[in-house]
Amino acid sequence: MIFVNGPIDEASERLIATFENALIIRSAENQGLGFGLNRLVEAARDEGASQILLMDQDSTPQPGLAARLAGVLASRQAQGRRLAVVGPRLVPPHGENYRRLRYAWRDKAEGTVYFTPTSGSLVPIAAWNEIGPFRAEYFIDGIDVEWGLRAFGKGYDSLVASEITLDHRWGEPTAACEARTPQILRYPRLRCFFYIRNSAAMLRLPYVAPVWKLKVSGRLAMQIGLLLFSRRFGWETRQLVWRALRDGWHNRLGAAPAEIAASS
Repeated sequence: MIFVNGPIDEASERLIATFENALIIRSAENQGLGFGLNRLVEAARDEGASQILLMDQDSTPQPGLAARLAGVLASRQAQGRRLAVVGPRLVPPHGENYRRLRYAWRDKAEGTVYFTPTSGSLVPIAAWNEIGPFRAEYFIDGIDVEWGLRAFGKGYDSLVASEITLDHRWGEPTAACEARTPQILRYPRLRCFFYIRNSAAMLRLPYVAPVWKLKVSGRLAMQIGLLLFSRRFGWETRQLVWRALRDGWHNRLGAAPAEIAASS
């Protein structure tokens, strides 16, 4: 199942046409990541599936990924575990200088995390039905975080099967000399807006634990300071940060405001 999120180029259309057994779901305009994920889960449910493996375009799965994740899910469910999702450990491809993901572990020995990144996530559809859909109004960034926190509030665990890996290109690549550049400085302006806005919005959610809010607040403040300093406290960057914080705190979500999108 492929969700085509807005207009695409001719080369992509030709590629999609080669998948004879694919169900193609289209949107005339970009509806955001959460909207597309929900449409895919609903389509899989309508087809009678009990699980769905979600995959971003920037991951390269190895053969057998789905079967291995399904095996982990089945074995943990047989032990009585209520799982919202089982995901592989995402690793950057060798030699491309992408940042390595740092997981927010709840219990590293058990493999439980606060959330799993979307790509490579195997989601039981019965759990999705109970937890609820992904937050389409977040548009992009933080959708997996919020859903994982909401799942935990409803008694579900999120699991990373560390023995299963998936090559994933997180953000933007850099030259080798800039391999340690923080992720916030690799993001384009529009992605920075969504990241800051949605992080601020999550601080208002009643089911997010205070310890998580404290942790996120400190990290967000540090990242904003780094972003402002690296951009020399320029007017456009200050406006972007202020608008993102204000919109997030007041729950003004959805697509980016026209003035932000136009300047990005």
